[in-house]
Amino acid sequence: MPARIKDGYLRVTFLGFDRKLPVWRGQRIRDLAPEQQEKLVWTFNEMILSGNYDAVKMWFPKERAKLLIKKICWDWLYHKPKRPATIDQQKDTLEKYLIPHNGKQSVKELTLQDFDWIRKEHGDTYMAKQIRSTVQAVLNYTWRKGLMDKQLYIWPISTAKKPTPYIELADRWQIHSIADPFYQDAILLSIECGMRVGEIVALQWGAILFEHERIKLVRALSGRDIVDMRKGGDEVWIPMRGTTKEMLLRRRKNIDSLWVFPAYHGGHTWRNRITMAFKVAAKKIGLPHARLHHNRNCVAIDMGLAGTSLEEIQEQLGHRVRQTTEKYKGQIGFRRMGKVRWMNGK
Repeated sequence: MPARIKDGYLRVTFLGFDRKLPVWRGQRIRDLAPEQQEKLVWTFNEMILSGNYDAVKMWFPKERAKLLIKKICWDWLYHKPKRPATIDQQKDTLEKYLIPHNGKQSVKELTLQDFDWIRKEHGDTYMAKQIRSTVQAVLNYTWRKGLMDKQLYIWPISTAKKPTPYIELADRWQIHSIADPFYQDAILLSIECGMRVGEIVALQWGAILFEHERIKLVRALSGRDIVDMRKGGDEVWIPMRGTTKEMLLRRRKNIDSLWVFPAYHGGHTWRNRITMAFKVAAKKIGLPHARLHHNRNCVAIDMGLAGTSLEEIQEQLGHRVRQTTEKYKGQIGFRRMGKVRWMNGK
């Protein structure tokens, strides 16, 4: 075979050409594990025999373009001030979709036809919409860096908006009553205040002001990390509702921990434990599709039905901009007309 490893370097010999390569992609070949060395040799031989090899530049043209796109993607991710969970999701999207589909040509050769695979594979679905937005952001970044001759605009993908899920108030309290007692107080915050599960898990006693009946959302759980909520600038305050203050005062007397909802082993409890406790209880009362996050939608719809202003709903949900809260306006109207169907397992 034209490529083989000898004395800690890769030797390529074919058609009168002989070259030694001690390093590949910044890593010494002698430091690679035996199975990695075998895979490297197999890759080189496959590329050489298929004609996809530049002997002078010691590179594979298709592989070079693929690495170029990958480098652009990672630079784009590095410069985006996103939360860890969002970065992981976008990184998976780029690795699974963009790089494999468009890694065989240089960036300047890309056209809109090269992105037809998004709609062909996924249609007009939410997944296609997410992939399209990520790919478009990478293309915009590449054009701003001067690596593309012109800016490409991928056609938009619009998906049908689903009605906001709504759980009746009696069902919510029934789920709370039969849920695991260890997580009932956490579920209560979701039912009465509409807090996200990440905000509940990351809640600390220093963020609660009992005299003002306010909860300060300064930290949240993103992926596996507790991160500061700097997305919109200042901290977000939400008011306590219902029996929330009474519940928190009771826990304050009985719990000696930095966290409002500590785990058995110390530290904060896991988010999947709370969501699973709610899901199991909901399934017992015949709502197998109910999720903890749906309580947040229910709080907004209930407040709207009670005549609460949009500003108060925005404050309760902790939205930084009014446009985020306005999506509930149409759902509130549908609820009054009885057009919001709730989950019955079908």
